[in-house]
Amino acid sequence: MDLSAFARPPCLPPHASQMFGGQMTIDSTDRIAWRTKAETVTEMTFASFRKELIHETPAIREFLDDKRGRKFVVSAPRGFGKTLLLIAKSLDVEERTGGRLTGAAGQIIDRPTGTFPNMSDDLIKRLKVDYAYWQNIWRIAIQAACIKHYFHKIGRPLKKGTLDCDPHIDAAICNPDIYFSACDFFVFIIQQTNQTQMKILQRPGAIGPSFNTISSQISLFIDDVEEYFKPALEDLTIKHPNVEQDDIGSLYYHSLSNEIWTIAQCALVGTATELNETNRHVKIYCSIRHEAFLKISEYDNRFQKIYGSTLQVEYGYDDYLDIFVKNINLLKSTELVEPDARDPIDRFFGSKCRRIRHQVMQTSQPVFDFILRHTLYRPRDLMMIGEAITDIPLKKRVSAGTLQRAVSQSSHAIFASVLAEMRPFFPIPNIDQLARLIPKNALTSQDIDLITASYLEPMGVESGTSALEHSPFCVLFRLGLLGTILRNFNEVLPYQHFRKPFEVTFEDGCALPPTEEYYLIHPSLDQFILDRSGIRYRHDFEARNIVGDGLPWAEPLKSYFVFKGDVCGFSDIMETDAYPLLIGRLETWAQNLAEDVYYYEIFGGDSVVFIDRNPFRLVNAVNRFLTSARQFTEQQISLRFGGSAGPLLFHKTNRRRDQDSYDIDVPMGLPLRYAARIEPLATPNTMIVDDAFRQRMLEMSNGDHQSDGLSFEPVKARSIGLDADENQRVMVRKGPTDPAYATHLWTLHTHNVG
Repeated sequence: MDLSAFARPPCLPPHASQMFGGQMTIDSTDRIAWRTKAETVTEMTFASFRKELIHETPAIREFLDDKRGRKFVVSAPRGFGKTLLLIAKSLDVEERTGGRLTGAAGQIIDRPTGTFPNMSDDLIKRLKVDYAYWQNIWRIAIQAACIKHYFHKIGRPLKKGTLDCDPHIDAAICNPDIYFSACDFFVFIIQQTNQTQMKILQRPGAIGPSFNTISSQISLFIDDVEEYFKPALEDLTIKHPNVEQDDIGSLYYHSLSNEIWTIAQCALVGTATELNETNRHVKIYCSIRHEAFLKISEYDNRFQKIYGSTLQVEYGYDDYLDIFVKNINLLKSTELVEPDARDPIDRFFGSKCRRIRHQVMQTSQPVFDFILRHTLYRPRDLMMIGEAITDIPLKKRVSAGTLQRAVSQSSHAIFASVLAEMRPFFPIPNIDQLARLIPKNALTSQDIDLITASYLEPMGVESGTSALEHSPFCVLFRLGLLGTILRNFNEVLPYQHFRKPFEVTFEDGCALPPTEEYYLIHPSLDQFILDRSGIRYRHDFEARNIVGDGLPWAEPLKSYFVFKGDVCGFSDIMETDAYPLLIGRLETWAQNLAEDVYYYEIFGGDSVVFIDRNPFRLVNAVNRFLTSARQFTEQQISLRFGGSAGPLLFHKTNRRRDQDSYDIDVPMGLPLRYAARIEPLATPNTMIVDDAFRQRMLEMSNGDHQSDGLSFEPVKARSIGLDADENQRVMVRKGPTDPAYATHLWTLHTHNVG
């Protein structure tokens, strides 16, 4: 969290104040709260540090309470407080054992410093996959620091030649003036020539055995390894033609590799695991970026043991609220609107700004909820917004418009920082160019396709290309900037979901996940897009739902599954005596299923429509209807069904019969049209469904409903005499002048269902 969840310790000198606009304001460089960088504070005890600065989840509490060092790795995304947690743990260890090995210049935390060396292409190619090489460097560096510290502590400083190791590392260990910490030795080895490095690694001499003789407590705390290797990271930013962009690359580092950044961190964790087991008197604590930790199973076969030794920092809503309140409690009374209020939110914002009204909708939400949904769920984001709001003079802070502007300006910096941090891992699109094409904040799949095509056109790339760099919205989704609408079986309404920083993964492929109707633009992008897309973004803004992670999604158009069926060869049946009997039987069969489905209708004598929100129940009903038809002995008949899914409205209308009038509900929506277009393509006694039906059904297949016995068989366009587009979707249309509906088609097979 770089103190993102925590504030600066209250033991530091008082801040300076100054007058601004008639209001007392605080020099932000000396403010106690809202700090975004962890600081090594030796004046505080572990107990006070823990109470004043740290928000404890159950996992963090377990890590801080642990006296045996069972968990010694801290994994988290940037801005989640890895450094602060290591500082807290180091204070605990120092108070209990006095055996903490400090970093450079006596710092509590050991960090690699200096310049990462410029490596050749051949060396980068070799080292980015050589896990043993990095483990060996970390092993010798940590062991060298420990034995130098230990033998000095017991009054037996090591003499040159005693260890019988390579002269370079021997001289560093025996030098009383420099090279004390593990990172000192690590950087020393890294900055040697490759030939010298190999000599050091191949001739460790008695370094290992001497390490094993250590018999008093030594604890090391290693952090910020990712920062030292930052120059090695690649830049996957997609450069958009005809748009000026700064050259972000480096002329000094001509060979770059994300794998170097990742493998060096993973090797530290692997080496710490090994050495903590080798000598129980030595305990190595270290941090690793979440993005690197995701890869550790690819390098180390002890990954299950490593997972068990790792604190993976994650937060939920209540945690973020507590983090925010903790910082409010550290503010001076002169920085509070209502310093005597009992509620900390009222103290900071004033009771009149407890809720913020949405700028488009007429509904309001708690002010903290408004702030949180404009973050990307990093504690550091809350610190940035909290700092910006605290800088507002108190008289102006009670204005909702002023607060909204401060949050909007901060949110721009928040998403921009995430895009910059993730450039090495994802092909970040040109967000300025993309924003000009986005017309609204709730986008359908078709909207996504059209915008993507327009974005790619200047690049000379056709839409539908599978490479991730040609899927800007997929990148935004992975970074938590594009949300989806999901549904739980025990909830009436679906809910919105945006990925959190600790949910970032590097899976292959570029397909967006399924969603109910819409993909959602993250609120932190709203003002940025509005400034570029124009007033249309505000005009077409989602006006029924507040967009934000975890918020419900009230559906103005509810999603349903639809089957439209027809009796095959009905014209011939009309000429037989079985015709009137069949008409009655169709109604009877449908009525028998009425309690199992939401809606059914028989019309035109031979056509039937079934509608329900549960696809499994609907398929079962259609299967039973087909079974009843096969058992009709008076005439051999067969039916075929076409299925689709999506939003429907039920419109109440009036019907009149024999002087009596009555109301009925008539379904309206595209799924009815699509099902009617698909139905003639099915063979007798089969069901053909489109992508919408299949996708939504598969989404529900892992829920409470049993999906065994169902399978989907793709239907090729040529097998039914229709054309296909470039993505092999069938161009379904009623006639040559009818607009085509592009979708994959699937025969739905039911085995032992019904």
